[in-house]
Amino acid sequence: AVLCREAGKLRDLGQLPEAHQQYLRCMATWSSAATAYALAQLELESGRCGEASQRLQVLVQHHPRRVDMAADYGVALVCEGHYQDGVKVLEYQRELPGELSLHASNALGFAYAKLQLPQDALRVFLGALRRDPSRAELWNNAGVLAALRGATDQARKSFARAVLLGDAETHRQNLSVLQRQERARKDPALQLDFHLDLFFRQP
Repeated sequence: AVLCREAGKLRDLGQLPEAHQQYLRCMATWSSAATAYALAQLELESGRCGEASQRLQVLVQHHPRRVDMAADYGVALVCEGHYQDGVKVLEYQRELPGELSLHASNALGFAYAKLQLPQDALRVFLGALRRDPSRAELWNNAGVLAALRGATDQARKSFARAVLLGDAETHRQNLSVLQRQERARKDPALQLDFHLDLFFRQP
């Protein structure tokens, strides 16, 4: 239990590699669903998508009523690039009572965008923004979808809002790409430079 608490403290401090090693030591001596779930969430935060996906798949099989675990499993599938499988998991969770978490909703929109289904992606992003308009990543992603369909005014406003809320380099780059695209009369090649956010940044 002490090792698990230490791992949690390291995670809170942003020391993710050290926290991962500590969670593994904890699992070797104190294996529980809560610890395995915390480790899987850490693996998602660290971009260890395959490890998180395998761990979450096992957890979901043993705890089928844990919608939070199932939603994170869907996020992990999207992170791995298994977009269709991720959509199936996340859409199923979205139909259940209660609301899909914002980060899972964002992953669902991300998957739809990667599957070349921009209307579905935008629907998800805008729905999530109605719930919480303070997430820069959601504004950024909605801006990407607007830019790709040629709605440059809406895209500019969305990117500017993302920069105001989060000030991330990728969001500033998206705004710059949009400006270059407008100067080049919407050169399709420049659309490849837009960046979608899969994960929320830590505050």
